[in-house]
Amino acid sequence: MKQAQRVLFITPQAPASGGNACSMKSLEALALFSQHYPVTLACPARSDREPQALKDTLGLEGIIWAKPDAAVQADEVAQRLNAMIAPDTTNRFSEALARQVTNVAADFDIIVIDHFYAFFYQPAEFTGTTIYHAHAAHFADIQAQPDCAGLEEKVVNGLRKRELDACAGVDHVFATANDALRLADAGVPFGKLQSSLLGSHIDTRKSDAIDFNRTKAQLLYVGYLGDADNVRSLMWFIREVLPQLRESMPRLPLHLVGKDPDLQLLTLGMSDPNIHFHRSMEEAEMAGESFRVSIDPLLYERVVDTKLINNLARGTPTVTTVAGVARLRGEAPDTVVAAQSSGDMAAHIRTLLTDKSAWRKLAVANREFARSRLHVHDLMYRLRAQLSQQGAVGAA
Repeated sequence: MKQAQRVLFITPQAPASGGNACSMKSLEALALFSQHYPVTLACPARSDREPQALKDTLGLEGIIWAKPDAAVQADEVAQRLNAMIAPDTTNRFSEALARQVTNVAADFDIIVIDHFYAFFYQPAEFTGTTIYHAHAAHFADIQAQPDCAGLEEKVVNGLRKRELDACAGVDHVFATANDALRLADAGVPFGKLQSSLLGSHIDTRKSDAIDFNRTKAQLLYVGYLGDADNVRSLMWFIREVLPQLRESMPRLPLHLVGKDPDLQLLTLGMSDPNIHFHRSMEEAEMAGESFRVSIDPLLYERVVDTKLINNLARGTPTVTTVAGVARLRGEAPDTVVAAQSSGDMAAHIRTLLTDKSAWRKLAVANREFARSRLHVHDLMYRLRAQLSQQGAVGAA
């Protein structure tokens, strides 16, 4: 296995779970990077308390912090502009932090610029991969706000130019679909942009799309089928849970989606005509398949958070285990069902396969969760695909 690439994650404020929307986006991105790469966090802070807490909670490789400079009195226009972009980062720039980042940049393979204001800390002569996590297309947001009245057009145009110049100086720009389109319209090369199909543009009011009767009474598992830990969890499910379900549903199908299936799984599939294999979700859907319940025991896997989040992103009600949820780094979403035993897991799955009301309640909750939280997870998946093509791949 290749050595994991070291990441320097630069953000203009210490991310916090109880912070504003910008802070939450930063925290999600930082947590996801830390699951796949050795990450060092760089941010201004009043003390080491917040950065150190993040290091301990997320298992970061290191932290770099410095106190922000004394507040600088900006003119009224600049103050209003700052308040619209990121109110909690106004006047928090740290020259000392910028010097530290410049001094250590060569030790890293990837630099993540998290939020537009983090560009103030971007080192000038970094030769690795640079990624910009765009929290918004700020110039477009400001133009759309009533508070923009009175701002000189040249000020807004100046912000647009600075944002576009910032995008020009990185290798990848990641944003939600709406922001990516606005950045592309403004001149950011489309090939540089990676956008998420999840985010604020998803309309959760379209409840008619959540239809129990459009799904088949089938089980879905998605994951790399050649991974030893995934296979151990799957074998437990097939041997301990599936037989209980088939007492009342004798031919209940189980669809396994993933590449390079292990010999144990293939052998089971040869002896059980109701275990089906697909290389991808696209392949399964092209075959006309639809799935009512997603399963993922998560008994032995190392990367629990990402697997569970990816399941929820599909919108299918998901059943896992208490043991899997216990290894999450953050609080477990209330949109996932966690079973305490094989019998408990079978009972939960049986309910979701047959009870329209229970199924729909969970499906709607998954959609709400996806709308509010999942764009960063989707971007992380796309980011790793891009870096894999460049040979800069982190640990699995």
